[in-house]
Amino acid sequence: GAFYAYTVWKEKQGQKMPLRENYKEVCLSDSFTGTLYAKVNVPMKPDQIIAFIKPEEVKVRLDMSGEWKDSLYFEERLSTRDQYAVFCDGNHAVTEIETSANNGKNLLVIKDSYAHCLAPFFTADFEKITMLDLRYYNGSIKSYIEEHQITDILVVRDCAAWRTAGVPALCAGRPNYDNGNPRRLRQGSDSQCSGAQVGADVHHSGGVWRSLLRLLPALL
Repeated sequence: GAFYAYTVWKEKQGQKMPLRENYKEVCLSDSFTGTLYAKVNVPMKPDQIIAFIKPEEVKVRLDMSGEWKDSLYFEERLSTRDQYAVFCDGNHAVTEIETSANNGKNLLVIKDSYAHCLAPFFTADFEKITMLDLRYYNGSIKSYIEEHQITDILVVRDCAAWRTAGVPALCAGRPNYDNGNPRRLRQGSDSQCSGAQVGADVHHSGGVWRSLLRLLPALL
């Protein structure tokens, strides 16, 4: 599913479509059940976790810890209950990815865990990718964008988040689900969150779910 989401993004950017045969498809697990299974506990056939891998140099740092890893895949997580955390080590407030693209493009992904299996596809398009999870990140997004010279922004969230907080809230700042009034980074109209919105099927939680990708201008 993540591969097809990436092809939709490439198409909307007017860029050359990626070819599936250019990736090595590796089955990392055939016993994946996901979070929905954990909630309902109904017997079901396990799913697979398949990684689309291209040889490339990357460095990954989690929560600005100072320690950089040389892979987007944390295979030790496959032996835990949360096998999906094999992608980017699961949920972190800040996940930084440096690539060998050397094109000056810096992507900010405002996300939840739906983005973890999608992020590896962008390593050929951006020199640096930063993912912020607003469930854990409490800083100013506006300040982060300015300080880190962000050139592109992508919002990848589950449908429930879009319905609850709305697009302008997800664009502007961290949603406050207690009172339904999103805290915004600045005043202004909803039109400030303009951008190209596409739908994409993203494989997550043991099934194919409908997720929304929203590409935004970096100048908030």
